[in-house]
Amino acid sequence: MGVTAEQARERVNARLRRFFDRAEAVRGFREITMKRNQSKNRLNLNTTISYEILYVVEADERSRSRSPESPNAGHQRG
Repeated sequence: MGVTAEQARERVNARLRRFFDRAEAVRGFREITMKRNQSKNRLNLNTTISYEILYVVEADERSRSRSPESPNAGHQRG
């Protein structure tokens, strides 16, 4: 969320970079789809941008014995 659309874009881009930096470090991570939504709050005119990301962490034969850690393990969303 941001006071302006530009501020909202900067914030969401920073969070997306952080998410993908963590997620791509997980063996077997693969993005399937990513859907973007942008809206404006009628009361304060703030812009909200959100992404819905569908991904999978695929296990190969060597890593089936251990569970891959989620890219958000130990982190709160927000």
